[in-house]
Amino acid sequence: MTKPELRSRRRPLDPEAEARIAAFSSTPDTAPEVAAVPPTPAVPAAAPLAEEAKSKGFNYRMTPTRHAMIDAMRKEDDRSFQWMLDKLIDLGMEAWKDRR
Repeated sequence: MTKPELRSRRRPLDPEAEARIAAFSSTPDTAPEVAAVPPTPAVPAAAPLAEEAKSKGFNYRMTPTRHAMIDAMRKEDDRSFQWMLDKLIDLGMEAWKDRR
């Protein structure tokens, strides 16, 4: 069985290169062999945090001034807005516990 004529827009190569391409394309594809021992990661995984899963959502409206203040605080510490809100709420809850 002969291959159909090559009809592509690429420029023709020399006959030796065409023969190498044809020989390579006729070989079957092979999947990489599975390693007997899984590779070890370069950096060990961090220990899981003992924090409670955050499963409840809550919408909180705030003034643009308060939002800007919290945003400035979080940028200073290079943290996320959610992280900063959690810390502020934790401080408020600790103060509430101390009053009781």
